[in-house]
Amino acid sequence: MLLRAALIITLAYMSTMIWLWTISVDQVENTALKANENEQQLTTLSQAQQSLQQGFLLSTYDNEEFHSRDLSLAISHIPGSGKTGNFIWQDRAGNAFAYAALGIDRNHHFANSYLIGFEPYKTDKVWQPLVTLALKKTYQFDHDQHGLAWKDVWQNSQQAYLYSHGDCEDHAILLADWLIAMGYDARVAIGKIPSGGHAWVILFYDEKEYLLEATSKRRPRSIGDFSLAKYAPEYQPRYMFNRTKFWVNTGSSLTASYSGPNWVDTATFTRSSSEPQN
Repeated sequence: MLLRAALIITLAYMSTMIWLWTISVDQVENTALKANENEQQLTTLSQAQQSLQQGFLLSTYDNEEFHSRDLSLAISHIPGSGKTGNFIWQDRAGNAFAYAALGIDRNHHFANSYLIGFEPYKTDKVWQPLVTLALKKTYQFDHDQHGLAWKDVWQNSQQAYLYSHGDCEDHAILLADWLIAMGYDARVAIGKIPSGGHAWVILFYDEKEYLLEATSKRRPRSIGDFSLAKYAPEYQPRYMFNRTKFWVNTGSSLTASYSGPNWVDTATFTRSSSEPQN
């Protein structure tokens, strides 16, 4: 009797272990398959990036058009390692009106073009994108991810969702683009914090200005968990952009306000590729 009971227990244990092993193998295979799919998507995105993010800026100062091809031509004349930097672009009168950043494809693109119209999934909760970022994306400096020669490489919003690592502007670009897709007025702000250069998101909601730290790992559960920009003077903004507009702070960067006469709309971006990615 005891022998029979022991045999039953042994068989049950072995069946359980086989079942758990099968689940484990399936999980590993599914994880590997998903990683491979992500890698294929990222390769395709990089190859198509030049086409996807091309367009032109129209300066509000003098209505001068500045195309992606003009940007590429200007960059080509910069000597040596200077090509790896990001640039503020000025019109003929010396007015700063655009920002150009280096992409994963090792080409420069207008800042607006990184917001490609990507919405990972539908949600009606304004805080859900920030929660997803906190769970999904890990902060990592560009030189650790791309090599010492590449100190500032931007991911567009879809790349930022697929890459598990990225720095401040990668987080901010994905967050802003997602909020815009939900119908909100969200913008990427570029400036400084006490530790150095930084990018974050400004959300204009219900006549209030919220500052969203996209790299934060806090998980908000309501709009009440968002911080008002006026209570974050350590953030010193110089520029803002969304999918189509670029703003320059012509006043002091020591401001906690993201509207007013010191914020000048300097350019309108028009995408010339066929359709944003969805």
